[in-house]
Amino acid sequence: MPMHRGFRYPVHRPTLGPLRPILLSIAIGATVVAALLWSAGEQMLAQARADALAAATRENANRAIAYEQFVARTLDSARLAIDHYADRFRTITPMPGHGTPPQLLDDAIARNRLFASVAVADAAGVVRWASVPGLPVLNFADHPIFRDLRADRSGRMTISVPEISPFVHRPLISISRAIRDADGRFRGVVVVRIPVERFVDFNQGAMTRPLDVISVIRLDGITLARRTGAKISYGENLAGKLPMRHQLAEPNGTYVGPSAFTGIRRVFSHRRLSDYGIFVTTGTAERDILAGEEARSIRARGITLGITLAIMLFAGLAMFALRRREKAARDLAGTNDRLHEAQRIGGIGDWEYDLSSDRLVLSDQLCRMYDRAPADDMVDGRTALAVLPSQDRRQLLAAIRTAISTRRPQSCDVTARTGKRHPSHRRIRIAPIVEADGSITTLMGTDQDINAETAHAALRDEIAHGARVQAMNIMAATIAHEIAQPLTAASNYLAAATLGGDRQGDLLDKARAQIGLAHGIMQRARDMAANRRTGSAARIAEAVDDALSLLRASMPGCTADFSVDLDAQAPWVAADKVQVQQVLLNLLRNSVQAIGKHRDAKIVIASAQLPDGTVQLSVTDNGPGIRAPDAIFTPFASSRPALGLGLGLSICRTIVESYGGQICADAGRTGGARLSFTLPGLAFAGTPSEFA
Repeated sequence: MPMHRGFRYPVHRPTLGPLRPILLSIAIGATVVAALLWSAGEQMLAQARADALAAATRENANRAIAYEQFVARTLDSARLAIDHYADRFRTITPMPGHGTPPQLLDDAIARNRLFASVAVADAAGVVRWASVPGLPVLNFADHPIFRDLRADRSGRMTISVPEISPFVHRPLISISRAIRDADGRFRGVVVVRIPVERFVDFNQGAMTRPLDVISVIRLDGITLARRTGAKISYGENLAGKLPMRHQLAEPNGTYVGPSAFTGIRRVFSHRRLSDYGIFVTTGTAERDILAGEEARSIRARGITLGITLAIMLFAGLAMFALRRREKAARDLAGTNDRLHEAQRIGGIGDWEYDLSSDRLVLSDQLCRMYDRAPADDMVDGRTALAVLPSQDRRQLLAAIRTAISTRRPQSCDVTARTGKRHPSHRRIRIAPIVEADGSITTLMGTDQDINAETAHAALRDEIAHGARVQAMNIMAATIAHEIAQPLTAASNYLAAATLGGDRQGDLLDKARAQIGLAHGIMQRARDMAANRRTGSAARIAEAVDDALSLLRASMPGCTADFSVDLDAQAPWVAADKVQVQQVLLNLLRNSVQAIGKHRDAKIVIASAQLPDGTVQLSVTDNGPGIRAPDAIFTPFASSRPALGLGLGLSICRTIVESYGGQICADAGRTGGARLSFTLPGLAFAGTPSEFA
């Protein structure tokens, strides 16, 4: 079994110096981990945003291509219609006069639902044919487009700005081309009008977000058709703005930028239709693209924040635990320092003994007390016992066996050789350590230097003996007077007996009794003066009689009325008779001195058995009482310094407590003072001589 080393206390106090770098490392580490976590999270979010934008860009570019094809098909349908009617009416000649209402064009091409109207005008600008019935006489001669087409020999188509038609009441885009014969002579124009909404019916029925944009724009910046969400517009002028700059720089491209009208950032893709002088654009709002990513970003940042808080909480708890541990270490070190100092001041050390290995481990203080180096702290049992005399060794081994058998702490006082020092009085305390299985393999205890206590005890005994001798000095004269009386009486009885007569035997008995009385007085005085114990049991009645006899001999002028009330059920106490006499005599003398020469002075001596088996003896007087009952047992504390040193009651307390009893003072039932003390009771069934 390993030896416990818990009592080897350090003598230095730890400081926060070594702890600060650890705390700083934890704080920096937690901050770095949190920063890396946030950095990685933001990089992932940024990458996700970039991926979402890239996917949206590709999707928008594909949609622009599809929209380009949609618009191209629409314009190609118009081109085919224009080519058809230009060939059909190539030989048209101007009508004389102001003209007549246009004739109805009623063929499959004219009835195409894509077209709002188809019109053919002659070289004079008079509309000769139209797909809308009931039209009045119309003349395009003054229209700018008509004049441009008449002057233009390239044969190109012209797409006009949307206008509100007075006949169909909605905005229409006019697509026109000149009619020329084989010789190139101008014969008129063909005009196909298409509603604006036809150009933005792309993906009709598909889900359209409110910020999605598609538009058809001429290369001069005029918007032919634009749809934002479900809203349709036209005619906006974008000349010189961002879409036109990107179109001029890259006819078929993609960019991210703000809208020219609302400033909303979008991904724009544009495609140029060079044959028609226009380009188409599709746009998706950046906020719509990133809406899903923003929701994921919020969740991801929330998770990252939670992890960060957990890291900081863990770091904070770790730092708090380290600080608390450091504080506990400081407190423990301070406690150990105080314990070391207390052990040094009290002359006490501790030890631990392992029964299985027969090894004894000594504390540093105990090593110093036995003149051993602190490192030389382990000895075997034989070496430890070698410092004790044989009798003390047997006493210590008996205490150890008792501690193991009873599983209760034991103590004993021994004399040991402590290195180079003189023999030292030691008090050994032994405490068995009971394991979980009930076995005892370890003993722990203390070794205390009680040289001062032993010297104090001897001094107290000397003081007590001196007090008794002092009492005998006071009683010496009166004892001589008391002895003289029985001796004189005995002499008279002997003289009468020598004369003879019938009463000779009776006179001799009386003389013998007087001589016995004188012998008893001398025996009590000798026992009182001797510094020894006369036995382990005392009859209470005898102790009271002897104390009263000594009191009367020492204080012949006492006029107090003494009464004795003893409990017949408790006649014996387990104490030395002479010491019981000394305690009673001290209490009686104090009562007599307190009463003085009071005429009705009464002193009651009583005994009673208590429920715990102890016997209480009391001395009660009807004097003035005691002002401070708790202070009268303090050495040298006397209310009558002229009559003594104030040691009597202190000695009484020492005697009583040596038998495990208690002494106290309180008020009597009828006033005055009551001093009482307890001693262990003794059940006795033999004769007093058995305890002599």
